[in-house]
Amino acid sequence: MVKKIYLIGGGNIRSGETKELDSKALSEAENKNVYVINLTTNDKQKIKDYKEFMVSYLKSLNAQEINFLSDFKSHKETKTKINSSGLIYIMGGDTEILIENIKKMKIAPIIKSFKGIILGNSAGAYLLCRGYVKTKDSQNEEIVKGLGFIKFYIKVHYNKEFDKNLLKLSRDKEIYGVPEKCAIVLNDNLKFIGDIYLFSKGRKNKIN
Repeated sequence: MVKKIYLIGGGNIRSGETKELDSKALSEAENKNVYVINLTTNDKQKIKDYKEFMVSYLKSLNAQEINFLSDFKSHKETKTKINSSGLIYIMGGDTEILIENIKKMKIAPIIKSFKGIILGNSAGAYLLCRGYVKTKDSQNEEIVKGLGFIKFYIKVHYNKEFDKNLLKLSRDKEIYGVPEKCAIVLNDNLKFIGDIYLFSKGRKNKIN
């Protein structure tokens, strides 16, 4: 069973906007090895660039061994690398590409059985949840299924311009609005970092 899950609402990682949250998650891991799920794009050059940045970034947070899903070779090796890590870091980007790659590689069960800490940033947070709110534009949003590791719905990069549609979508479900640089932390219960909003039964409540 996963020890703890961080769902981060997004933020510019290159300018350090999530550094405090990322550092907190890594500090709580049993070891400082990190497994990065970095396939939110299929562009090989972008994958290479992201990988180079993440190595430097995570080392600045005192990470030790760093491995990447983009280096996937076999389920056996992937399982070994994940299970020897203290933290799984799921990057942001294109959520649909991320979910497609996870399903294609058939590694969801390996992630689900992980016993350390999982951090999902933006698309990474969406991946873990029952479903997420996909924005077509400020007036049109829809619910899309995630992998369902977490049994609620979220909207990352939340701000009040999405309220009208979130109120409508929440008539028969609970949706958490998570702004950038804020997070929901799941352990034995829910904890909230920053301003988090709950949309339920067509109503909005600030819960932190």
